Amino acid sequence: MKLNESFGYIINRTARNMKKSLDAEIKRFDITTSQWSILKLLSEQDELTQVEIAEKLSSDKATTGSVIDKLANKKLVYREQCESDKRAYRICMSPYGIELVDRLSYEAVKCNKKALEGFNENEVQQLVEYLHRIDNNLNKEAK
Repeated sequence: MKLNESFGYIINRTARNMKKSLDAEIKRFDITTSQWSILKLLSEQDELTQVEIAEKLSSDKATTGSVIDKLANKKLVYREQCESDKRAYRICMSPYGIELVDRLSYEAVKCNKKALEGFNENEVQQLVEYLHRIDNNLNKEAK
Protein backbone atom coordinates (compact mmCIF):
# COMPACT_ATOMS: atom_id res chain seq x y z
CA MET A 1 0.00 0.00 0.00
CA LYS A 2 1.28 3.45 -0.91
CA LEU A 3 1.47 6.15 1.74
CA ASN A 4 -1.26 8.28 0.16
CA GLU A 5 -3.56 5.23 0.18
CA SER A 6 -3.11 4.65 3.93
CA PHE A 7 -6.23 5.53 5.90
CA GLY A 8 -4.18 6.76 8.88
CA TYR A 9 -2.11 9.03 6.65
CA ILE A 10 -5.17 10.45 4.89
CA ILE A 11 -7.09 11.16 8.09
CA ASN A 12 -4.03 12.72 9.74
CA ARG A 13 -3.34 14.94 6.75
CA THR A 14 -7.02 15.93 6.62
CA ALA A 15 -7.01 16.83 10.32
CA ARG A 16 -3.88 18.96 9.86
CA ASN A 17 -5.46 20.73 6.88
CA MET A 18 -8.67 21.40 8.83
CA LYS A 19 -6.62 22.84 11.70
CA LYS A 20 -4.54 24.97 9.33
CA SER A 21 -7.67 26.30 7.64
CA LEU A 22 -9.36 27.20 10.92
CA ASP A 23 -6.12 28.68 12.31
CA ALA A 24 -5.99 31.00 9.31
CA GLU A 25 -9.59 32.15 9.89
CA ILE A 26 -9.32 32.79 13.64
CA LYS A 27 -5.79 34.20 13.72
CA ARG A 28 -7.16 37.75 13.44
CA PHE A 29 -8.95 37.19 16.76
CA ASP A 30 -5.60 36.29 18.41
CA ILE A 31 -6.93 32.80 19.18
CA THR A 32 -5.44 29.39 18.40
CA THR A 33 -7.43 26.25 17.64
CA SER A 34 -6.44 24.86 21.06
CA GLN A 35 -7.85 27.95 22.74
CA TRP A 36 -10.93 27.79 20.52
CA SER A 37 -11.68 24.19 21.52
CA ILE A 38 -11.66 25.11 25.21
CA LEU A 39 -13.82 28.19 24.64
CA LYS A 40 -16.31 26.19 22.58
CA LEU A 41 -16.47 23.43 25.21
CA LEU A 42 -17.05 25.98 27.97
CA SER A 43 -19.78 27.63 25.91
CA GLU A 44 -21.57 24.26 25.90
CA GLN A 45 -20.71 23.19 29.47
CA ASP A 46 -19.64 26.17 31.56
CA GLU A 47 -17.79 25.88 34.85
CA LEU A 48 -15.70 22.77 34.24
CA THR A 49 -12.48 22.02 36.11
CA GLN A 50 -9.16 21.85 34.29
CA VAL A 51 -9.19 18.06 34.69
CA GLU A 52 -12.71 17.79 33.23
CA ILE A 53 -11.71 19.98 30.28
CA ALA A 54 -8.61 17.88 29.61
CA GLU A 55 -10.65 14.66 29.73
CA LYS A 56 -13.40 15.94 27.45
CA LEU A 57 -10.85 17.20 24.90
CA SER A 58 -8.60 14.12 25.18
CA SER A 59 -5.71 16.35 26.15
CA ASP A 60 -3.18 16.19 28.96
CA LYS A 61 -3.71 18.30 32.09
CA ALA A 62 -0.49 20.30 31.75
CA THR A 63 -1.20 21.41 28.17
CA THR A 64 -4.79 22.21 29.08
CA GLY A 65 -3.59 24.28 32.04
CA SER A 66 -1.22 26.24 29.83
CA VAL A 67 -3.98 27.03 27.33
CA ILE A 68 -6.35 28.04 30.15
CA ASP A 69 -3.65 30.37 31.51
CA LYS A 70 -3.42 32.07 28.10
CA LEU A 71 -7.21 32.41 27.92
CA ALA A 72 -7.26 33.89 31.44
CA ASN A 73 -4.52 36.37 30.50
CA LYS A 74 -6.71 37.46 27.57
CA LYS A 75 -9.65 37.89 30.00
CA LEU A 76 -11.72 35.28 28.12
CA VAL A 77 -12.05 32.95 31.10
CA TYR A 78 -11.55 33.17 34.85
CA ARG A 79 -11.03 30.67 37.67
CA GLU A 80 -13.48 30.25 40.52
CA GLN A 81 -12.68 28.07 43.53
CA CYS A 82 -14.87 24.97 43.84
CA GLU A 83 -16.99 24.96 46.95
CA SER A 84 -16.80 21.18 47.31
CA ASP A 85 -13.01 20.95 46.80
CA LYS A 86 -10.93 23.95 47.86
CA ARG A 87 -7.94 22.61 45.84
CA ALA A 88 -9.86 22.72 42.56
CA TYR A 89 -11.03 25.61 40.41
CA ARG A 90 -13.87 25.83 37.96
CA ILE A 91 -13.08 27.55 34.68
CA CYS A 92 -15.78 30.06 33.75
CA MET A 93 -16.25 32.15 30.63
CA SER A 94 -16.12 35.92 30.91
CA PRO A 95 -18.68 38.05 29.08
CA TYR A 96 -15.98 38.86 26.50
CA GLY A 97 -15.28 35.13 26.08
CA ILE A 98 -18.98 34.45 25.49
CA GLU A 99 -19.13 37.23 22.90
CA LEU A 100 -16.01 35.95 21.14
CA VAL A 101 -17.38 32.39 20.90
CA ASP A 102 -20.29 33.69 18.85
CA ARG A 103 -17.92 35.31 16.35
CA LEU A 104 -15.56 32.32 16.25
CA SER A 105 -18.44 29.88 15.78
CA TYR A 106 -19.22 31.59 12.50
CA GLU A 107 -15.62 31.03 11.35
CA ALA A 108 -15.70 27.37 12.43
CA VAL A 109 -18.95 26.74 10.56
CA LYS A 110 -17.47 28.42 7.49
CA CYS A 111 -14.39 26.17 7.71
CA ASN A 112 -16.54 23.04 8.05
CA LYS A 113 -18.67 24.05 5.07
CA LYS A 114 -15.54 24.54 3.00
CA ALA A 115 -14.26 21.09 3.97
CA LEU A 116 -17.60 19.41 3.23
CA GLU A 117 -18.22 21.16 -0.09
CA GLY A 118 -19.82 18.74 -2.56
CA PHE A 119 -21.23 16.44 0.14
CA ASN A 120 -24.97 16.14 0.58
CA GLU A 121 -26.57 16.12 4.05
CA ASN A 122 -26.84 12.33 4.12
CA GLU A 123 -23.16 11.89 3.23
CA VAL A 124 -22.15 14.34 5.96
CA GLN A 125 -24.21 12.44 8.55
CA GLN A 126 -22.64 9.14 7.43
CA LEU A 127 -19.14 10.59 7.52
CA VAL A 128 -19.64 11.91 11.05
CA GLU A 129 -21.03 8.53 12.14
CA TYR A 130 -18.06 6.70 10.59
CA LEU A 131 -15.54 9.01 12.22
CA HIS A 132 -17.20 8.52 15.62
CA ARG A 133 -17.08 4.75 15.16
CA ILE A 134 -13.39 4.87 14.24
CA ASP A 135 -12.67 7.08 17.25
CA ASN A 136 -14.63 4.75 19.55
CA ASN A 137 -12.75 1.72 18.18
CA LEU A 138 -9.43 3.37 18.91
CA ASN A 139 -10.53 4.60 22.35
CA LYS A 140 -11.55 1.04 23.31
CA GLU A 141 -8.08 -0.14 22.31
CA ALA A 142 -6.37 2.58 24.34
CA LYS A 143 -8.17 1.63 27.58
